Formats: sequence, C-alpha cells, structure tokens
Amino acid sequence: VCAGDNTSCADCRGVPNGLAQYDVCNVCAGNGSTCQDCAGVPGGSATYDQCDVCRVAGAERDTTCRDCRGIVNGPAVYDQCDVCNGDGTSCLDCTGAVFGTTAYDECDVCGGDNTLCADCAGVPNGTGAYDQCDVCNGDGKSCLENELCSDTFGECGLHAGDVWYGQFAASALNASAPFTGNNFTLTVATHDYVVIESDGLTTFGRWALKSNSTVALQDLASEPADAFGCGHVAATYEFNFSEDCQSVCLRVHEHGLADPCAVRRELFGYPVNRTVHWETFINNNVTVKPQCVQLRREACVVPDDEACVLQTGVALNGDAYSVTSTQHGALVEVEEGVAAQFSIAEPSADDASSVLIRTVGAQPPEEACAADLVATYRVVPGNDDADNCATSYALQFAGTAIDACADRYERVGDVELTRVDQCAEEAARAEAYAASQVPKIKAPPSERPTEHVMKLDQHDRIYHHDFSDDDDYFNHEDESDPFDTVKHGEKYVSSSSSSSSSSSSSSSSSS
Repeated sequence: VCAGDNTSCADCRGVPNGLAQYDVCNVCAGNGSTCQDCAGVPGGSATYDQCDVCRVAGAERDTTCRDCRGIVNGPAVYDQCDVCNGDGTSCLDCTGAVFGTTAYDECDVCGGDNTLCADCAGVPNGTGAYDQCDVCNGDGKSCLENELCSDTFGECGLHAGDVWYGQFAASALNASAPFTGNNFTLTVATHDYVVIESDGLTTFGRWALKSNSTVALQDLASEPADAFGCGHVAATYEFNFSEDCQSVCLRVHEHGLADPCAVRRELFGYPVNRTVHWETFINNNVTVKPQCVQLRREACVVPDDEACVLQTGVALNGDAYSVTSTQHGALVEVEEGVAAQFSIAEPSADDASSVLIRTVGAQPPEEACAADLVATYRVVPGNDDADNCATSYALQFAGTAIDACADRYERVGDVELTRVDQCAEEAARAEAYAASQVPKIKAPPSERPTEHVMKLDQHDRIYHHDFSDDDDYFNHEDESDPFDTVKHGEKYVSSSSSSSSSSSSSSSSSS
C-alpha cells in the first residue's frame, strides 16, 4: 500500500501478512477452547453438576453421587445386610454369620437344642425337679416302700455363694495346654451362673445340675477372651458328690464323650487322643484311665462387718436382682433370672472401698457394656446399716462424670443390696434335709404281730418291715420303741411280748 502503515495486511497480532486469526471465542491465535462448555460446545450452556457430571441446560442434575439416603455426596452406604447406613449386624445370626440361620434356643444358647435349661422332664426353663428318690417330679416317697432313698441330691448341690476349690488336670498328652495343672476356684452365683478363676484366667458360665450325678456346663465369657477357644459351646459332665457333700468328682459324662471343646475337655481330665469307649482310652498303645477332677467345698465365711469392700458372696435386691462377688474380683449380676452381666472389679489404688468395674461379657451378649467403659464405684453401707456393710451395702458411683455405660449405672448405682448369710443358709439346708430323712414306719399301737423282720441302712434308719397296712405309725427314734437298739446291718426278729422281743433280738445278733 503506497504510503501505507503495514496495518491493512496485519494479522490479529499486528504482523503484516501474518497468519494469526481470531478463533470462535474471539481469542487471537486461540484454538477455540476458551469459551467451550463442558460438552465442548463453544459458547455452550452445559455445566458440571455437584456429582462432577457435565449436564446441558434443563437436564436432571446431581443424580449420580447421592448416597442411599438421597444426600448428594453423602457418606451413607448399604451395609452387608442391605440396610442403608446400617452397622452390618441386623442380618447376623447368633454366630455372627451374615444371613445365617443359627438362633438362640429357649435356654438362650446360640445354636442350642433347649437342653441346657431343661428340667428333668426335658421342658426348657421348666419347674420339674428330681426328688430324693431320683424321680423326676416325684413326691419323694417312691423309694420308701422297700428301701429308703440313698442318694444325697436333696442335700448336696451348687448353692449360690458357695466356693469350691480344684486343680485342672495335668495332662501328659498335652502338657503345653493353657492352664493345665493350675489350681482354680469355682464360685457359684444365682440361677446356675458360675465363675472359674485361676492364674491368668477368669471364665463366666452356667453349670446346671441335671440330676444327682450330671451337670450341663457352658462358657459364656472370659478374660482373656474365649480363653478355651470354644465360644459358647455346651457339654455334659458327670458330677458326683461325696457322701458329706463337701467334695465332687467332675469328668466327661458317660453319654457326653463328644465335648467339642478340646481345651476344656482336657482340663477336666479327658485325654485328647481317645477311643469312643468310656472305660478305656488308648494313646500309643498305652491304656489311660479318665481322670476325675476333684472339687472341694470351702467352709462358709461370715462377712467382715468392719470393712466396706466387696466380699465373696451373694447380695440381693428383692427377688429381681442379685450380685455375686468372688475373692478375686469377678462380679456376676443377674436380673429377673434371665439376663446376666459379667464384670471384673479391680481395687482402686486411692480408696480401699472403691473398685474399677469393667464389663467382660453378658448374657445375652449384645447387652454388654463396651469393655473400655471403665467406671469407679464405691462400696457404702446400706440404708439399714449406717455404720458398716456387714448385712447390706450399695455401690455408689464415684467418678468425676456420669458412668458412660448408662445401663450399668441404672442397674448398679445406689441400689441397696442385702448380703445373704451363707452360714445360716447352709445350716438351714442341713437342718431341713436332716428332718426330711427321719423315716416313719407302721406298727400296731398295742399288740404287734408274732414276728417282725427289720433292718437298718448305713444311716441307722429302718427300711424293711412286715407290719400290716392298717397298723399305726411309730418313729424308730422314739425312746419307747423296743427296736431302737438295733444295729446297722443286722436282722431282728421279735414277738409280741417285750421279753420275747429281747430274747429274739439276742439270738438274732448271735446268729
């Protein structure tokens, strides 16, 4: 251009005859992207929604990133039970299996068969019991017609508050098994609950006597957790009392050889390698007899009325709630006979009357407080004992804030508990049993039959006679009874007169 200024042919950057041009976005030498929407349309209206999805104007937005509750980018998800924002437990069976079918039976035993709490008639939680003649729901008289009942089931038992001492079997088959050979205590709580304590072991369970020689047992909680590695599996064992009820022989029941808990089975004297035969067990061609774990009963102890501390024994709040404490600090709370809490109460270093309570387990298990929710409670006198805790006490929360386990505080806090006098209970049981064992037999009021044959059992009780059914009763302990001098194991023949009775008795004794 004559006399030009080089602008007429300049590109957008001012270069004469240059190649730079404005793009669709009116950007010099641009590539047309600076004004594109998210769909790539220059000057378009599409934008990203909250889910980071490109949407054109008017389209439904924010649909791809909603959680199961409909909240955009929310945290709620479906759990393994297909429940929105669930905790994954609503579809678990009692073993923890997702959508499993195993359930608690009527005895509150997971996968149980209703036998652990069955009475002698097989009714779960039934009231049937064996009488002194070992007859289910009997009247105690069926064995008195020909021979007095000889068992002691009416006298012996696992009474709440009792403490038994024993030693786990020291098995040569598996000497490295945990707790083998250790001494242990068995403290009996209410409603068949028990606590076993040994060095490094505390287990809570139920031991239910099924007859005068059988006990069904189940472990429910322990410290360390699942100490025997068997969960809550139940089994049946022989449980034979001594004549004086002060010791027990415990071993696997003749009809319960398949206790699936190997550790427990061995601790109670049953060899690991065994045949199915009850009398003989074979290990490397060596005959091994089943061991009998002996338990001996500790004498009752009168509570120390000077000390407001947890002492071994049972305390009650009416009929609905009980607390059993052991000499090593275990606690068993039972409500209404069906729900139980298992805890450890450790003495406080700052106050002899205070304990730090932490939960180990519960029955049912989901009722347990979290193990890390430890709370401090102080033992204080009950309302009726302002000066001491000998007959009653209460557990008063002594923390700086509320107990984080609200259920525990509701059960325990400031509830007055009346101690059970174990020695008085024991004396009452012994007296009642002794009274029930004084037999009465029939005899004529004046004239007796020509001949009477009588024998005594090992307790010096007459148990056989040939008096007629319409004769009157007399007691063989009556001072006027001419037969009160008979001796154990001897047979006596008497006639109607006292002289002939004496003569016959002498001749019978000499013969």
